[in-house]
Amino acid sequence: MSKRAIVVPLIVLVVAGLLFFVINGRWTSWFGGRAEQETEDAYVQADMTPLSTRISGTVRQMKVEDFDSVKAGQVLVRIDDADYRAIVEEAKAGADAELLIQEHEPPEQNIPL
Repeated sequence: MSKRAIVVPLIVLVVAGLLFFVINGRWTSWFGGRAEQETEDAYVQADMTPLSTRISGTVRQMKVEDFDSVKAGQVLVRIDDADYRAIVEEAKAGADAELLIQEHEPPEQNIPL
């Protein structure tokens, strides 16, 4: 048997093995990383679904688990509102203080020049 008869199948086998491992290792990023998902049976497989909130804060309670079905408008998480309550209380205190200052100030006198 010639040396070429051993080397060519060996190279083909190594290239096929490398190709298999590359495709197998990166398949989910190729398949799930596309911007537009398509499906024939109305199901979408996703590794990660980006979410955004109208406000930022610390998550206090999760209302859903992994792989739960959700509907539009459904509450997914509860955000800790202590920071926002403190801001509202501070604003109320500032408004109350301003009212007290206005009550105790002498009225402006219109003096003609």
